[in-house]
Amino acid sequence: MRRIVLVFLTITAGSLWAAASAGAQAASSATPAKAGKASNLHFEVDGLAPPIGGRLPSALAMTAPPGFKLNLDALSKRCSAQSAKLNECPQGSLMGNGTLQVIVTTPDGVRVATIPIQVYLHSDKTILAVAFVFGWRIVPATLNATNGIVMAFDPLPAGPPFPSVTYALQRISFDFRAKRVVEKRKVRRAKRKREVIVVKQTLNLITNPRTCRGTWASSVALRFPDASVATLAAPTTCTPA
Repeated sequence: MRRIVLVFLTITAGSLWAAASAGAQAASSATPAKAGKASNLHFEVDGLAPPIGGRLPSALAMTAPPGFKLNLDALSKRCSAQSAKLNECPQGSLMGNGTLQVIVTTPDGVRVATIPIQVYLHSDKTILAVAFVFGWRIVPATLNATNGIVMAFDPLPAGPPFPSVTYALQRISFDFRAKRVVEKRKVRRAKRKREVIVVKQTLNLITNPRTCRGTWASSVALRFPDASVATLAAPTTCTPA
């Protein structure tokens, strides 16, 4: 594959992703999975199982339901477009990473192309997805965390049309996580003395919903070049606080 284009878009209710729910070929998990706790959020899709059947999607959306919170203050840095083009985004702007695995069949044989993806924060409403495919590729994107967390790729790249070469989706996975410790100075008065103390606070990118009834209703949706859509339930197992 000669290039990869990755875009995060905002998905809203009633959009093109609203489709009949398919099987359980998608999965999500929160670590730890306890209600109200800070966590790492993982999404995964089995591309070979039906209804996908190896088809390369043209768009992908991942949704964590209302109750999940995103705190961008957990990222100490922001990545500029120029830094992303040079693959020099600061580590403090990294909010997640992923992997796209594609089976490439040629007259000479079959191989699996594994493409790593990094996701960086550019501004409070803009992120940059970066991947290495015959050079560094970058696309600016948007993020919506007003009611749960919604992240999407649209459009996803199609395999280059080489003669006698075919492509099949094997797996997609993403992990989103970040945290940092900040120090705040507070003034405390005791016995007519003024004392400045330093309080450390841990800021986490993702926090689980406060309540749990066994699972949280996360999901993954894929749109294909023929405009068909597969919406896959990916419930996140949880435990009460």
